[in-house]
Amino acid sequence: MITDKSSVSRSRVLAVASMVVCSLHLEPATAATNCPLSVSGASQATLTVDGVLLTRYARGMRGAALTAELRPSPALPSTVEASIDAAKTALDVDDDGAFTPTDALILARSMAGMPSIAWTSGITFGATAKRTDANLIAQYVASGCAITGAGTIALGSNSEGTGTDTITDSTGAYINANRFQAQSSLTVTTLYAKVAAISGKYQMALYEDASGSPGALLTSSVEVTPSTTGWHRFALKTPLAVTAGTSYWLSIWSNDSAARVYSSSGGTLRWGKYAYSTTWPTAVVLNSGGAFTYSMYASDGAPLPVSSANVVVSGNTQYQRIVGMGANANSNAWENGALRPALDKLIDEGGVSMWRVIVESHEGWETSNDDNDPFNFNWSYYNALYETPKFQSLWAVLDHLKARNAPYILLNVMGEVPQWMGRNAISTNREDEWVELITSMLVYARSTKQLRIDAISPMNEQDLGAPEGPGVNATQYVRLMNKLRVRMDALGLGDIRFYGPETANVSQGVNTYMPAMLADANLMARVAGFALHDYSGGSGGAADRIRNSSYPDRPFVMTEFSAWCSGCDTGAPQPTDFDFATTTGLYVMRHLGDGAAGTLVYDAYDSYYEHHGSIGYWGLLGRNTDGTYFARKRMQVLAQFSRYIRPGATRVAVSSQVSGVSALAFTSGGPTALVAGYNSNGSSVDLTIRFDNTSSISTARLIQTSSSKDQETSAPITVSNNNLSVRVDANSFFTVVAQ
Repeated sequence: MITDKSSVSRSRVLAVASMVVCSLHLEPATAATNCPLSVSGASQATLTVDGVLLTRYARGMRGAALTAELRPSPALPSTVEASIDAAKTALDVDDDGAFTPTDALILARSMAGMPSIAWTSGITFGATAKRTDANLIAQYVASGCAITGAGTIALGSNSEGTGTDTITDSTGAYINANRFQAQSSLTVTTLYAKVAAISGKYQMALYEDASGSPGALLTSSVEVTPSTTGWHRFALKTPLAVTAGTSYWLSIWSNDSAARVYSSSGGTLRWGKYAYSTTWPTAVVLNSGGAFTYSMYASDGAPLPVSSANVVVSGNTQYQRIVGMGANANSNAWENGALRPALDKLIDEGGVSMWRVIVESHEGWETSNDDNDPFNFNWSYYNALYETPKFQSLWAVLDHLKARNAPYILLNVMGEVPQWMGRNAISTNREDEWVELITSMLVYARSTKQLRIDAISPMNEQDLGAPEGPGVNATQYVRLMNKLRVRMDALGLGDIRFYGPETANVSQGVNTYMPAMLADANLMARVAGFALHDYSGGSGGAADRIRNSSYPDRPFVMTEFSAWCSGCDTGAPQPTDFDFATTTGLYVMRHLGDGAAGTLVYDAYDSYYEHHGSIGYWGLLGRNTDGTYFARKRMQVLAQFSRYIRPGATRVAVSSQVSGVSALAFTSGGPTALVAGYNSNGSSVDLTIRFDNTSSISTARLIQTSSSKDQETSAPITVSNNNLSVRVDANSFFTVVAQ
């Protein structure tokens, strides 16, 4: 680093400035750049005048000493000083926050016509310099010393990172790859990585995604030997067109045991040992992995500006639209209105906006056939059936949700079918009877009870079978749903949409049932979205399955999810500690991050299930001995998401550079923008959040839930130019709501 010595005499500084110019192949060259270098007042900048003026100014000279002995004579010293003052932000070539002798030397070398690779020769950059790579500096100067020339990120992370990860050791080289979803559809020409200086080489590549693992090689970069630690440019040998929403594996490789890449916590990183070569493998097997995100990204050319905030929301990079956040509600628990306060609590304090209302077919529903004609409703039979306590409870729950203007009501049928229909399966010759069973209920709900049902999922976990539902394979499922569709259309129920397949195994749902559904255009015309279950935080690649289909607009919702609770189905109370709530909350973040348009936790409240023959203790709400309901910690945690991520919200890109802090971001659907996340650190952290490409923000508030706090809300937070700062508690879920 060239440092300023205030004690250096005027004659010594003049000599230094002259030496700088003379060492640069002295000639009255004009600057081959649009940077604001003409500070002398002349129409064009020259090395012998403007280059010297910039060097003197950077070394602290002012007044007459600034312009002395220069020919042709520049403007008055005060005019020159004003010109440099106005331009010095742009002239901060190494981006360390100040115009220094280092910047002046680099600019002088560029004005002299030296090759750009030599501009940084012999320079040791300071610790605060963010632009140190000769290629990045050359691009900055070529752009006119303006960040507005920055490229567009296609995929990856431009965060500075919170630490470094060694990618090669004494035993050999490793290929390390991060899985990223493309944020934009564009042609990638350049890759960037923040790496440690080495004497060896780095190179980068992009692989396709094959069901969550690296697939075929798509393109690779030239080799780079970085002489400085920081961001470096890797030009691709062949440009690559990437598609927004598609996942890719961005990879890096080195032949130097000192090779390190800057990284942050979170993300999907895989690595495998491969002897270094100038030719990348056409396919790789990376069996080891961890939760890290490397500081590397793919762009259409120019480098992105490095973020000064440690959490950055990018509103112009959009993902899925939210259908609703909510819970499963067993209608059997109505008990003459005892459930009403529980439903209200979940709406008002839990923010539930999407309800999966459950009615069980295990018992008490057409235990004997109404008339042996599946195309004729025996209304004497059904009128009596649908006024039994079982169905009076269902109607009451639906009516209360209608009265509370619930945004979305999904009706689900759970449990086995009547014995005469097949019990553990739906007999082929009874398929039309099953259709009659479902449609008779819908007709009665609509025509007699005047109830609202937005969608129906008429089976539950048919891939698993009894006791959760009848065993129905994918082929029969599609056939039954089409029969139901035709009958509903004939009965004037065509506005009630379908959700499915509601499989217990998310992989079965994505890889077997969903393809069968997607292959049937008639069925898909009625399908509002896909419904899946998982209790381990996975979505099985549902987003990719839908994106690559003929129906990329269909959402998927995790209609049953939770941290696992052994015994909760059979009468054993759920864990009440914060860990159980935390895991469930992290699953919400994982599902939303995977593209889910909603998450419906199992279960809304403790209640008795016919098909289990016991009370289920999965509830967000527990029940006291006097019959009243109380909120468990899981409700408080999930409310951090469901109260603020409202129907119609759109998930947008967000990057966190804070170790141990994961975050999601959303716009519209209520607040102008919000960030919801989790601080896994054992101490509080300070977040500086910047909202890019969102509507203007004037106020914000912070809501937190931890082991000792339940949705604690802060005082209004000051916002300046869409930037704000908050302190987040240790081991807490947080939501920053900005408006």
